[in-house]
Amino acid sequence: MKVVENSYFSGTLNGEINGGIAGDIKLETAKECTITFTNCYYLNSASAGAVNSKEYTGCKKLSADTLKSTGAVLLGTQFKTARKLQNYGCPVFEWQNILLGDVNADLTFSVDDIVMLRSYLVKIDKPVDFSAADFNNDGLINVFDFIIAKRTLIFK
Repeated sequence: MKVVENSYFSGTLNGEINGGIAGDIKLETAKECTITFTNCYYLNSASAGAVNSKEYTGCKKLSADTLKSTGAVLLGTQFKTARKLQNYGCPVFEWQNILLGDVNADLTFSVDDIVMLRSYLVKIDKPVDFSAADFNNDGLINVFDFIIAKRTLIFK
């Protein structure tokens, strides 16, 4: 028996028959394999159903707002709520910590990150980790984040 648990789908799907959790599979004819779904979620705007465009036990459709606001709680302790610019606001794994300020994604916050953030603000370059530059978590990257980043680095 195969188990799919504590998962979610937040993308978009094309085609006549699809599923937000398991796509288009023939569960009824797969005699050699049984699949059980537990605590799975998909966007109501992405698919007509969880499997083969149908509802399925253990799968529930959610609105994007609900997934973003309570998805981490529904999915369990291995998930956490994302920062505004991280993963489009959808839940992330607990281990997916972003180092605030690490815009070049080298696992440190340094002057190099400040330089890259400045380059982004004057339209020269784009940060590798855009979400790490949002110091005040307002969903925007602007001069306020630059000022906070500089002060944070100076007083570190």
